[in-house]
Amino acid sequence: SSEDSSSSEESSSSEDSSSSEASSSEEASSSSEEEPAPKANAENPDHIMIQVSSDGNTYETVLNYKPSGKQEEIKFFTKDGQDDGRIGFYDADSDAKNVRVYLPAGFTMENVDFLAYPGDSITINEAAIGRLSSSFSDGETTYPAGTVVITGTYRGDPVYNTIRISGQFQTGSAEQGDLELTERPINGTAILFAQVPEQGDMSEIWDGIWVFVPNLEKETELTGEDGCGVSLLPAEIMASLYRTNTPNGSVEGPALSTTPWISSPTEDSMPQIQLGGS
Repeated sequence: SSEDSSSSEESSSSEDSSSSEASSSEEASSSSEEEPAPKANAENPDHIMIQVSSDGNTYETVLNYKPSGKQEEIKFFTKDGQDDGRIGFYDADSDAKNVRVYLPAGFTMENVDFLAYPGDSITINEAAIGRLSSSFSDGETTYPAGTVVITGTYRGDPVYNTIRISGQFQTGSAEQGDLELTERPINGTAILFAQVPEQGDMSEIWDGIWVFVPNLEKETELTGEDGCGVSLLPAEIMASLYRTNTPNGSVEGPALSTTPWISSPTEDSMPQIQLGGS
């Protein structure tokens, strides 16, 4: 996921999350033994490192990274000590009663903000709509080279998130002056990918990849009825991210995140897309 904020830590919901530790850590320090001023990380002096503890004796490292030099960037706390893309959530009243912050030379706590979990999000761009350069399997279905796919990234929980792709389809006739755009969902299959953790359960992740494979056969039937323009894809495409109440459940409630509408590429301008594991 591609959000980035002030030189370090992330947070999750401010009551019980990984990045919310930030605010929680400050509150916690007043009710627990005061930690010494931030010092350098002995092993990696150019890294920002944050550790949390429930008892003040045993600490878990939840963030350890080298600042990129950007003015602002957001980094999420890790889960189970594994830097595998999952977001760790830590309660200021239990898991993170004590917080240690190690900063590189030239950094002070004024350079670091602790934020609440920014919520689920989804992204897409025009370069991510194209045809597979080689076959790809999701473990159940194999999609041959040449299959049209739409790809993007998301932040959320792959078990409870689901994606819907909508299109603005051209209807009517330009010659008769009644050309209009009609919005409707695109038929197809959405696949959410996430790295399987070596230990612990799957949870919120910040760098997930999603792939949507349009059902062009069904779209051909519908576009024929709608008199939609030249391409099987709509004139514009938008992706929406939802959360379900049960794992892999049906969509309920409003979208948690939507992308801007983007123009579909023409048949000739579609890029070749290579998916990992193809």
